[in-house]
Amino acid sequence: PNSQLIKTVTFNKPFDMLKAQAAKAPNMIDRFDAIVAINAENFLVKKDLLIDLLKNEKFFGCRAEIAKQLVNKIDSIDMTTVQLLINDKHVKVRLSVIENVKDIPSAFIPVFEKLLTDSSYKVVEESLNKLVKQNPAETHQYLNTTKNDVGVGSAVKVKWLEIACSFEADKSYLPELIARSSNEYEFRTRSAAFEALKRLNYLDEKVAINLMDAITHFN
Repeated sequence: PNSQLIKTVTFNKPFDMLKAQAAKAPNMIDRFDAIVAINAENFLVKKDLLIDLLKNEKFFGCRAEIAKQLVNKIDSIDMTTVQLLINDKHVKVRLSVIENVKDIPSAFIPVFEKLLTDSSYKVVEESLNKLVKQNPAETHQYLNTTKNDVGVGSAVKVKWLEIACSFEADKSYLPELIARSSNEYEFRTRSAAFEALKRLNYLDEKVAINLMDAITHFN
């Protein structure tokens, strides 16, 4: 119980045992271990259990793992379950949803769009990136919704500028993105800007100068 011994264990428990452990073990780590082990089970076998666990589990780490497994088969779950995931009170659960969902069914897109106004900048960044790829026709609206978000290390703003540069024919946002790769900004912003420019396959004299300057940076 509680994984109190430092150890390596190979114990292939049957599903019924894992089910009981995930639902009833008093210690969080034991429930978490069981939920992780359930990942190997057929989705139709574990689906109802995962949904029940989602409703009753108190620890966010367990709910985040449940969310990961559910959204991997999002075509097989209903709107009520999706809304439970999207509206979870803990950011780690909502982040697990948007990071692990592969293709968002069209019926669920309006629910996922709520994450663009999430309290977590990381959730906003991931949601903007995924929704634009999933539903490019609404890119302008998604950019408008998130235009005032900056994020830690300008992560949301850099992603916003990258997407805007990809979809705006006149590249009017490119100078702002290039500026964020300069020594006027701290290293996290600069690193994110360089990565965005690389994905855009863009290099000019200003970017080259900023890259050379970055070589001598302490970080």
